[in-house]
Amino acid sequence: MDRVRLDAILSKQFQWKLSKDLQFQYQRIIYQITTDRPAYALQGRAVTVCENVLGEIKVLLNSSPLAFQVFYQQPKQAAVVSSKDLNRKPAKPAADHPWRNYGFTLDNQTIQP
Repeated sequence: MDRVRLDAILSKQFQWKLSKDLQFQYQRIIYQITTDRPAYALQGRAVTVCENVLGEIKVLLNSSPLAFQVFYQQPKQAAVVSSKDLNRKPAKPAADHPWRNYGFTLDNQTIQP
């Protein structure tokens, strides 16, 4: 058996379509195919992305490997956290806040409780 075919069999495989610029995105990383062929020959073609156990990536077009390079790595987005998971205390109003004096003043004169 051919070594390339054996590596492809023992890996995770995903199908992606190439863009006009011969790019595809896999795990927040944009890859671009480098080839001597004219770009229009590969635009919109389906490629197979193979990732082995070590995390190495191979791109196959009809079982033949394609050369590629990392074009741009996107920054990791912040995870959405619910308010229940945050360890924050509710803010207390200041001592002179009108909420604390509600009902104790009448016409700007203090009423004794």
